[in-house]
Amino acid sequence: MGKIPAPVQPREVAPLELFFDLVFVFAVSQLSQHLFQHLSWRGALETLVLGGAVFTVWVHTSFEATFFDITRRQTQLSVLAAMGIGLFMNAAIASAFTTAGPLFAVPLVVIQLARGILTNTAAPTQMLQRHYRHMLIWLVASVPFWLVGAFASDASRLWWWLAAVSIDVAGTLLAHPVPGASLHSTGVPFDGAHMSERLRLFLIIALGEAILVTGTAIAEHPTSATSLVAGGAAFVVVAALWALFFGGSERIVERHLAATCDPLRAARLGANGQYVVLAGLIAVAVGCELVVAHPDGQGSATLGLLLFGGAFLYATTQTWYLHATSGYRSAGRWVGCALLAAGFVPALVAPPLVSLTILAAILTGLAAYAVRDRSPGEEAGPDVRATA
Repeated sequence: MGKIPAPVQPREVAPLELFFDLVFVFAVSQLSQHLFQHLSWRGALETLVLGGAVFTVWVHTSFEATFFDITRRQTQLSVLAAMGIGLFMNAAIASAFTTAGPLFAVPLVVIQLARGILTNTAAPTQMLQRHYRHMLIWLVASVPFWLVGAFASDASRLWWWLAAVSIDVAGTLLAHPVPGASLHSTGVPFDGAHMSERLRLFLIIALGEAILVTGTAIAEHPTSATSLVAGGAAFVVVAALWALFFGGSERIVERHLAATCDPLRAARLGANGQYVVLAGLIAVAVGCELVVAHPDGQGSATLGLLLFGGAFLYATTQTWYLHATSGYRSAGRWVGCALLAAGFVPALVAPPLVSLTILAAILTGLAAYAVRDRSPGEEAGPDVRATA
């Protein structure tokens, strides 16, 4: 048994945090449009680089607001500053790899370094001071790559920024270790429920983008019967993805947070997984947009990767997270993930509408299984091990 952390005063998500998220509603939309307009391996890698940078800013700011109490004036000003500067960063996503490299990279560097300096000076405990000092070291290491890339040629910018985002994301995934020191979070007071809610809200943002893209595509083809059918199938896909977490996984997460001695670890793993979930949802959104626009076209590897690959990333990451945090095991979920992987094969030759229908059927079955797998009031059975 680990040390039980000292109790923290639970806080609801503040209106300012919801206000802050609006900038990232815009960012997710920009990311999906970038991928839609650059359907190639390079375009996908560019979207991953931009998405990794954007989500790193979101997750660092959200952890800061949780650790430093969003009701404090200093924290509020810090979040507002990140929001204002982030608006310019996110506005540059569409042309970040052509004419607006500095407009994307410079605000990103300013947000990250300013927050790193502020948290170093304002951290309330020695543990947090050490951790934010280590974080600043990682952030400083990526700065030259962001700035050199911003002013490099369009052809080489991707590789400079790929190195930069790799440093930033690796630091976040590993909790910013330095030689001889790493984060030991067991027993650390932390409002895990608050951060979990922040991650759920970001998930809603990403799901909302899929709805927005689908609705826009339907509006552009309002008289096409097959496009309308495709729009309905796309809605079923997004609704099933929503139900897979909010109808099935959410209650398992809540039970674990109520019992764990390491809520910070649970929040960190949730944030780590969200990188992959975001990539998967953007892929699914773009795939749905393609099908609604061209439901009777030809199958392709691109469409298969977007639809089934994106959904596979979403479902497997959630299944991994449940096991990594609470020890939850579910063979049925893994079977559903395997079916999503297998769905790539018919997508190579089947008309897009058929592929989307297959995806909707698989996800509906998986979501129905997840919802019934554990009733809301049922205690954890033998397939759930509380790691706390």
